[in-house]
Amino acid sequence: MLGYTAKGHSGFSEQGSDIVCAAVSALTQSCAKGIMNVVGARARYKLDNKGYFELFLEDGQSEDKLTKCQVLLETLYETLTELSQDERYRNNVRVTITERR
Repeated sequence: MLGYTAKGHSGFSEQGSDIVCAAVSALTQSCAKGIMNVVGARARYKLDNKGYFELFLEDGQSEDKLTKCQVLLETLYETLTELSQDERYRNNVRVTITERR
């Protein structure tokens, strides 16, 4: 995995009090902090106040940093996938994998 994009609001509850949106935001932003601040990997990211966040690793990372980033990215993927499969939230979270070239 080279990165991720989260977009939109979950629609679980009103904007500002939506626990599903808050969970996704916390997970995606924690993953970004881990990648950039803990691992020290270089990444491009965009964030706005309309529910859009993306992060993609920059080229030229060391193997060690890439391995550590993969642990964080796979953890994010597994956690969001589990959330999307929970019967309470499955209509509010969708996880897809897209190849980028």
